[in-house]
Amino acid sequence: MVEAANANPTVSAETLKYLPWLVAVALFMENLDATIVHTAVPTMAANLHVARSV
Repeated sequence: MVEAANANPTVSAETLKYLPWLVAVALFMENLDATIVHTAVPTMAANLHVARSV
């Protein structure tokens, strides 16, 4: 337990090289998921017999 508390929290250069790509892929997936849900909402609402409110 003591060893974990004294561990050096530095990030390797290899990890830093891939970090921007990880963030870019995460943002892309977030936008893709939002697009899929936005497209599917009318069909889901119709199947659940939800009245359309304006």
